[in-house]
Amino acid sequence: MASLATPGPPTVVVAGQTRLLAAWWPRVGAFLIDYLITIAFALPFIIAAIVIVAGIDFSAVKLVDGELKGLSTDDQVSIGAAVLVLIAGNLLVGLTYQPLTMARQGEQNGRTWGMQALGIRVIRETGQPMTYGPALVRQFLVMGVLYGVVSGVGNAVTVIGGTVAIALAYLWPLWDKQNRAAQDFICSTHVVRD
Repeated sequence: MASLATPGPPTVVVAGQTRLLAAWWPRVGAFLIDYLITIAFALPFIIAAIVIVAGIDFSAVKLVDGELKGLSTDDQVSIGAAVLVLIAGNLLVGLTYQPLTMARQGEQNGRTWGMQALGIRVIRETGQPMTYGPALVRQFLVMGVLYGVVSGVGNAVTVIGGTVAIALAYLWPLWDKQNRAAQDFICSTHVVRD
């Protein structure tokens, strides 16, 4: 007689240990919490950029043949400085918050603050602890730079195609047997419950 028992939650065996895989909603929740934390860390850079360009009189600026006209040299320098401040802030936050929190030792290893709040963590297929290098590749290079490039470069067709690709990357855990997203496949990781 066949068993009528319902199957348990999906699991993965890593380094001889069976771990429960994280469901999609906790992953989304952790992402949103981390996104808000990232914005909070970036806020001083955003404010600095606004202060830098606050004195520019944009009322005299016109777009002529695809070029901005009416900006003084000082205004152009201010805009360039504001852009550099935003790039520096993005790099600083991207290279520190998620990779460093995931590389913590002990109980917090593999967890950003968002993941920690929702009881999930990233583990490597090898069973080794998450260190700064793999965390940097997963969180900054794949999820930040690669996804950003795919979704934001080119004409309208490639941007739409890139946006669809990113949506699929984030939605993939909904139908994958091991609840893995694109970054998990690329970086040989799993997101598990604690």
